[in-house]
Amino acid sequence: MPTPFHESGVVGNTTHEWREINLSQVHGPHVAIFAAMQSFNGADTAAPRLRAQTSFQVMIEEEKSRDPEIRHVGEQLGYLALRTGAILGDHQQPIGEVRTIEIRQQNANAWQTIKPEHSYKDPVVITQMMTRYGPDPAHIRLRNVSPASFDLQIEEWDYLDGPHARESVGYLIADRGVHLLDGGKILEIGSADMNHNWTTISLQAGFSSAPVVLSQCQTFAGPQAVVTRQRNVTAQSLQIRLQEEERNDGVHAIEKVGWLAIA
Repeated sequence: MPTPFHESGVVGNTTHEWREINLSQVHGPHVAIFAAMQSFNGADTAAPRLRAQTSFQVMIEEEKSRDPEIRHVGEQLGYLALRTGAILGDHQQPIGEVRTIEIRQQNANAWQTIKPEHSYKDPVVITQMMTRYGPDPAHIRLRNVSPASFDLQIEEWDYLDGPHARESVGYLIADRGVHLLDGGKILEIGSADMNHNWTTISLQAGFSSAPVVLSQCQTFAGPQAVVTRQRNVTAQSLQIRLQEEERNDGVHAIEKVGWLAIA
């Protein structure tokens, strides 16, 4: 039987050093774990990097295009752990799905097309690289998100050579909107066009406290490697921007960014 969401939370003072987070509810190998910084205490370009099993380790991984320094100040880190399978609404109807795959990046221009088991009307995709077999700083980049498929690649930063070792990747796909999930959690999914400037997102779900927020670029309008950064997450709103590597000029084309909020 498809299973609902299992666990989300926020931990403080997450830095460039590995820390372990124990999951109280999720057990077994069929688990996808997602994580995102909820704060912008350190301005250097960075993203969470995971080593995940039934518990998981996480660190804030800076890129080294401008200098080799990788120390990062403590950030608030939000995480979401789910069993793979359908995401059920409160009436037991599927509103999305979670899967894990393994991919290897042959070169910087290679893409892999993923076809979810279900089709969607207006989907948003969130992904997470859950292993660190390849030590070069990297993240997942998306393009061509459509009702029936999307493309992804392991995107290393522009100063690196592009190929990357095989990694385990989790992905979540669900339609835009506010969903009441089986188990009582509220899930809000949306998207907006934005670039390197901070964009304020107003939340519509009526959360009683600040949710855990995940976000990801859905398009490939600007070919420079890029991640999303978040700050000022409250029950009513948050801010998101795109961030390129430090060696670049900091200016990025307008992209469609998808986001997920859960509480």
